[in-house]
Amino acid sequence: SAVWSVEVSPEGIRIPTGSRFYIDNLYFQYQSDGTLKCETSGSIGNGNFAELPLLSLDNIPGLESVIFEELKIPGQEEEDDEALYERYLMRARREAVSANKAHYKKWAEEVEGVGRAKVFPLWNGEGTVKVVITDGNFDVATDLLVNKVQEYIDPVPGEGEGQAPIGATATVESAKWKDVEVSVSVELKMDYSLEDAQQEIEEKIKDLLKSLAFEENVIRMSAINDILYHADSVSDYADVLINGEAKNLPLQDIEIPRLGQVNVIEQA
Repeated sequence: SAVWSVEVSPEGIRIPTGSRFYIDNLYFQYQSDGTLKCETSGSIGNGNFAELPLLSLDNIPGLESVIFEELKIPGQEEEDDEALYERYLMRARREAVSANKAHYKKWAEEVEGVGRAKVFPLWNGEGTVKVVITDGNFDVATDLLVNKVQEYIDPVPGEGEGQAPIGATATVESAKWKDVEVSVSVELKMDYSLEDAQQEIEEKIKDLLKSLAFEENVIRMSAINDILYHADSVSDYADVLINGEAKNLPLQDIEIPRLGQVNVIEQA
């Protein structure tokens, strides 16, 4: 379920945990940490609600307004059969056992709101593990989500109070953005405009970059070329550049790609 931070007025007013609020046919419950959690699971709770007010369904003396601030944990749809099968295979093959790398990855991805996790053993000496996560949209995770994973895996370093064994110190962090710019000159197919090509290419590159998050450490020219080759609006293309260069763009281990500007120029 989606979790939002909110601005409450007047500041400091006490809102009982479990109080219910309403907007656009959706109900949200107030959590003990001061956030609102959507009662309907899935991406429907990720709507464009920022800065919109909610209607309180409970009588809360003195409450003037509750306004959405920021989507802290994006809601996710139920996993598909392929994802479920991959989790089954990991368990059946006993890949995630005895606090190995796969086990830390499994623990992190068990936390509601986490998309993917990457594990770095011995990152800061004997007994240390770093776990880097994305949110369910394969975007950079918020502090709220990072803290949830930290609490689940290792709330008190080395004490074995979470999933991590005694003596192991786990540090959970968010992935970092790597901004990506793409430029290309195109020859348009009949009945297509430059705006059509721009929109189509942007959408397909965004989908590509999402699929690469923590799965690949490089953005390949061949993948961009494949998008352009199969684009409905493009007859021919040339001069493809990724971040100003005609070569693959490597990603650091903790980086996930984010599409910035796409420059599509019509060939003369």
